[in-house]
Amino acid sequence: MLGFAESKIFIVPREYRGFDYPAMVRGIRSELPHLQRMLVIGGSGEESFERILLETPWETKRDAKRLFSEQASGCRHPVALYVGYDR
Repeated sequence: MLGFAESKIFIVPREYRGFDYPAMVRGIRSELPHLQRMLVIGGSGEESFERILLETPWETKRDAKRLFSEQASGCRHPVALYVGYDR
């Protein structure tokens, strides 16, 4: 799915039910030429979802009005894939 959609970013949990998602993505990354970044929920460093997306003051770094008024260029297939949920 990531290859078909030409995904540029992939957000994964650090671990879910004992499975290491970042390791899986690293293992197939060479097969995903369009993948520019993996963000890891609960991760650290440059892969940290929290650090990159939640702690960045986007309102001061980007022109939000322009971003939301323009259509994303080059976006072929917006895709969201839900992996699982535990109650």
